[in-house]
Amino acid sequence: MQEFRNITMQGVVEAKLYLEDHGWDAQKALAAWRDDNEWESKALVAAGAAAASSAAKEAEAEADAAGVAPKEFGQKAADIELPPFPPTQPGQATQVI
Repeated sequence: MQEFRNITMQGVVEAKLYLEDHGWDAQKALAAWRDDNEWESKALVAAGAAAASSAAKEAEAEADAAGVAPKEFGQKAADIELPPFPPTQPGQATQVI
């Protein structure tokens, strides 16, 4: 069990579960742990990509609602035309938040 824990850095409970599930065959338990670890890594990458995509869609929706053109690929943020702030026309109210 200690060898499994040294390789995987898992706690006693996790190591025991893997080893018991594989008839105390350390090689099979390690192979299963590696498969699980690989699957978890891919799932985290996929979740991160989904979150980034969601954040990009939210930012685009906010920009659209504010009347700002969406950022094109390769376009620098400094090149995006924003409405003037504070309003420059006389008589326009400004809102301080």
